[in-house]
Amino acid sequence: RSASAAETHALAAAIAARMPAGTVIAAQGDLGMGKTVFAAGLAAGLGVPDTVTSPTYIFFNEYQGRLPFCHIDAYRLEGLTEEEISLTGIADCFRREKTAFVEWPDFIAAFLPPDTIWLRILPGDAPELRLLTFSYSDQTGGWLDAAFGD
Repeated sequence: RSASAAETHALAAAIAARMPAGTVIAAQGDLGMGKTVFAAGLAAGLGVPDTVTSPTYIFFNEYQGRLPFCHIDAYRLEGLTEEEISLTGIADCFRREKTAFVEWPDFIAAFLPPDTIWLRILPGDAPELRLLTFSYSDQTGGWLDAAFGD
């Protein structure tokens, strides 16, 4: 549960502080649910000094912090073939030495690694309240379990 954008940002920053290279988080949720706020929190937790904004019109931005961080917005890739998507260079974001956060991941599902962490962000019963659900395998989630324990 997150009661504000500031809480969502702080949660993501805490997760990023433990996030290992090769981590991919795929976020599902309607417009305005806080996906980009979460991405900015991840970047802050990775020590990225830049302001993180949605890369809607350029597909993805790559930032340098403790680990390379790719912020992908796949919304405009809906309906493209796998070959067309591969021409965007997105697959490079999923290299094992990088980290990635994907908004609208269903549009590039074929490119996501099998150990992707899925995040679902839903509205709560108050205007700012968000319900965040993470889905991941036991092999992927040990570090994430520890982050939630902090």
